[in-house]
Amino acid sequence: MKRIYALEMSDGVFIHVVSYAPSGECKGHIHFLHGLGDHHSRYEPFFDYLNTEGYFVSTHDQRGHGETGKKSNHFGYFAEHNGFERITEDVREIIQHVRQSTTLPPVILIGHSMGSFVARRYAQLYGGSIQSLIAIGTIAPTTIKEKLAKPLIQAFVRFQGKEKPNELLQSLSFGAYNKTVKNPSTEFDWLSHNKANVQTYIDDPYTGFVSSNQLFLDLSEAFEKLENLEENQKIPKNLPILLLSGKDDALIHMGKGIWKVAALYEKAGLTNVTVSLIEKNRHEVLMEENKEETYKFLVKWIEGV
Repeated sequence: MKRIYALEMSDGVFIHVVSYAPSGECKGHIHFLHGLGDHHSRYEPFFDYLNTEGYFVSTHDQRGHGETGKKSNHFGYFAEHNGFERITEDVREIIQHVRQSTTLPPVILIGHSMGSFVARRYAQLYGGSIQSLIAIGTIAPTTIKEKLAKPLIQAFVRFQGKEKPNELLQSLSFGAYNKTVKNPSTEFDWLSHNKANVQTYIDDPYTGFVSSNQLFLDLSEAFEKLENLEENQKIPKNLPILLLSGKDDALIHMGKGIWKVAALYEKAGLTNVTVSLIEKNRHEVLMEENKEETYKFLVKWIEGV
């Protein structure tokens, strides 16, 4: 059973929330977080699979995305101040609301790409409230260029304004990824080997939009928290964490970025971290032609921990 509604957050913003209930006994509660320039409904085949396996799924379109962005007429923008912290707080409020209205097992938090950053921040703040964490297509900055980007973004915010979409920052952030693809036919080939998925992404009016100066600043500040040793030490030491990505994922520098996240967690003393790279998969492992194998792997991992 699918339920759709708009939920008001503590700051008065309405978030588009969706839940999918299995027809039989519920084995677990999964909350899913989509990526940047993305929205929840692209993942409905995954949610359907989880339902058939007995999992209740909740999800939402994050601020500036999907139906939430449409309602506010504000795509690619989180908030005027502390946007990343605000979207992390949205997750807490939404999960709390869902669980108040339904008797459910502990939460399994899954985040893809930008959603994985939010999930990792959630684990720093509220890790004791979740059963396990799966971060798909996640990364920590690995190059000097990535680490020095913040002053440039701050300058754009100062001189162009917070809400201004920034083509240059978009290009600097994502433009190089297609260089890893031999003879690309579109600018989004780096997302997936699955050509049908890439074309669907291109045709979708809710994907691939240019983000605002402030959103880029929010993400830059988010990485500072995600890399912070003291913040990572707040995560329960034995929390089961899966770091999953495609081996051909340009966003994680063909594996380097995800191993850096694992190293951050190891340094923080976390003892239950698993890294898995899927052969012949790019960034959107939940959209590749072998996606059902990935679905099965995820359920097997969840049930194993």
